[in-house]
Amino acid sequence: MKLIIFLSLFFSYTSTARGMDEPVVIDSLLTVSADTSLDFSARRDALKRATKLDKAGRSDAALGELYMTYPNPSRMVSAEHAIKRAIKKDRKNADYIGLMAEYMWQIGRRGSSQRYANQAIKANPIHPIGHYWSGRYHFWETMKYLWMSRVEINQDSDGRERTHQIDLGPWGEEARVKAEAAFQHVLDLAPTHDAARRYLGLIYYQTRRSTALRELYKPVLSDAPDNPTGYFTVGMSYHLDKDYERAYRAYNTGLHKTTEDEQRFMLAVFTDARTDTITKIPDMETLQRFWTGKNPLFMSPVNERLLEQCRRVAYVNLRYGEPEKEIAGWTTDRGQAYIRFGDPLALQARPPEFDTHLADPISMQRYRFNDAKWFETSSDQYEFGKELWEYENFVLVFDNTDTRGTWKFRIASLNGAIVGLEDLVERVPERFVDPFG
Repeated sequence: MKLIIFLSLFFSYTSTARGMDEPVVIDSLLTVSADTSLDFSARRDALKRATKLDKAGRSDAALGELYMTYPNPSRMVSAEHAIKRAIKKDRKNADYIGLMAEYMWQIGRRGSSQRYANQAIKANPIHPIGHYWSGRYHFWETMKYLWMSRVEINQDSDGRERTHQIDLGPWGEEARVKAEAAFQHVLDLAPTHDAARRYLGLIYYQTRRSTALRELYKPVLSDAPDNPTGYFTVGMSYHLDKDYERAYRAYNTGLHKTTEDEQRFMLAVFTDARTDTITKIPDMETLQRFWTGKNPLFMSPVNERLLEQCRRVAYVNLRYGEPEKEIAGWTTDRGQAYIRFGDPLALQARPPEFDTHLADPISMQRYRFNDAKWFETSSDQYEFGKELWEYENFVLVFDNTDTRGTWKFRIASLNGAIVGLEDLVERVPERFVDPFG
C-alpha cells in the first residue's frame, strides 16, 4: 500500500518534467491528500509537494486545514503559516481569509477571528464564510453577556466592603441581534448551511419564538428526512407551545432515527447511570412502560416526565455541543447537570476577574505583596468566569477554565452546605417540575 502511494506521488510530481501542465499535477496531489484512508504524513507530504508548484494558494490552504484537522501545538503553528501563505498568494480570496477566521477561533482568539471574518466579508460579501464566523463571534458574546452581572467590591478607608452589581444584559441583547442577522444572511446565501441553522435555531429557542423555529427546520424535515436533529428541534418548538402531543410525536420520530449508540445513551439517561447492564435497546413501548411509574398525570395522553427528558437531551446537544470538535452536549458538565435538573430558576453569570487589590488599604496591600512574594500566592488574585445555576434548595457553580468555552463543574451548595457533585446527585438524583402542578 505504501509503495503504491509513493509511486503515485512520484509519477504525479515528476510528470512536470515530461511537459504535463502544473495545474494537472497540483490537482492530482490534492486528490491524494484528500484521501482519508491514507495516514497523516502521506497526505501532508502530497500537499507540501503541491505548494511548491501552486501559485494560487489552494495547496497552502488545504495544508493548513489538514494541520487543523489533526491538531497539536506544532501543527497549529504550521497551520497558521500555511494559511498566511495562501492569503499572501491571493489576498482577496474569502475562503482563505475565512479559514484563518476559523483557525483563530480554534485557538481561542475570538477577537482576531472576528477581524478576519470582517475581512472575508469585505473580500466577498456574497460568500457565507465571513458572515458565519461573524455570527459565531456575536453568538459567543450573546451567551457570555445576556445573563451576566459584574460584582464590584470596594473597600472604604476602614476596610468595610461595599458591593455594587452591574447588569451586562444590554450588551448581550445587542450581540444577539447581530448574531441573528449574520446567521440569517448565511442561510440566505447557503440554504443548506447546517451550522448556521443550528445557531439560529438556538437563538429562536432561547427567545421562545416557536413558530420561527419550526419554519426554520421545515426544509430539514423535507430534504433530510433521516436526520433526527430536525425532529428533535421541531419537538422543542411544540414543547414551547405546550403542545405536548405533537412534541411527543416529533421526539418519538427523532429517537427512532438515531443510531444504536445514541439510543443506548438515551436509554441510559432515561433509566439510570448503570449502562454496563444494558444488553438490548428496547423500543419506545418498552421505554414508555418503564416511565409509567413516573407519569405525573395518568389522564393525559402523553408522559410529561418522559417528554421533558427528551427535551433536555435535545437541548443540551444543541446548546452545549461543539460539532467542529465532535463534542456531544450531553458529555459536558453543564449538559449532564441540565439533563438531571432542567432549567435553573435563576442563572447568574460572572466574568473573569483579576483583582490587583489597589483599592485596599495600604496595610492590606503590603500584606498581600509580602504574602505573594514569599508564598507565591499571586495566582489567587485571578477568578475564572462563573455560572451560578440556582434551583429551589441548591446551587451549581461552573468555572470557565479557559477562553474557549470550556466549562467545568466546580462546587454545589445544598441547603446552604457545600457539597460535591456526587453527594448532590446522591441526595437529589433528578428534578422535574410538573407542567400541570
